[in-house]
Amino acid sequence: MQDNIEAATFGMFHAVQAAIRALIATHPDPSALVQAFAAEHLESMSMLLASPFPDASIDAYKDFLRGCAPNADDWLEA
Repeated sequence: MQDNIEAATFGMFHAVQAAIRALIATHPDPSALVQAFAAEHLESMSMLLASPFPDASIDAYKDFLRGCAPNADDWLEA
């Protein structure tokens, strides 16, 4: 049962990443989009770091964001 839940979750996350990448590819102002992603990332990291969730949540957040954010290697820390 747990394997099915994890597989379904992975599939859903992958679908969301694909949709986000499609939206990014058609965005009229790529530099503004990158700036917005970076700003949202800073806010999200602040909230995650202040949360009671384990470090695995931060790792999962970063992995997911790398899968859909434009030029994540330029502004997303390791």
